[in-house]
Amino acid sequence: MIPEQLEILITYRIGQSYETLKEAEILFEQSAFRGAVNRAYYAMFYAVLALLATRQVIVAEVKTDTSQLITAFGQACAYKLFAHRSYLVVPREAQPEDIGRLAALCTVFGDLLHYDPGHIKS
Repeated sequence: MIPEQLEILITYRIGQSYETLKEAEILFEQSAFRGAVNRAYYAMFYAVLALLATRQVIVAEVKTDTSQLITAFGQACAYKLFAHRSYLVVPREAQPEDIGRLAALCTVFGDLLHYDPGHIKS
């Protein structure tokens, strides 16, 4: 991401945080405490996203078995909210049709890595 884009993203996230905090204050003044807590939580969430935008965060969703690989892909996509790179790591023995679907999805949303569970060193 180029510096100008990063500055726009950070400004946007801080604006989201400020606006959401104002919503929390309004709800608090109306004694809508559950809503106020919810909006305060999201105000902090947006502020953290702004902070994380200044760092190179890399995450991986690692599967040790071949069940629910599409669900794992969804989790890896969710990490893109706060990460610059997101990887889905799956065993080589996964079904070819699953690998094909994941590879196609990962060309858009992240990276797919294969590993051989029998050759892992601690």
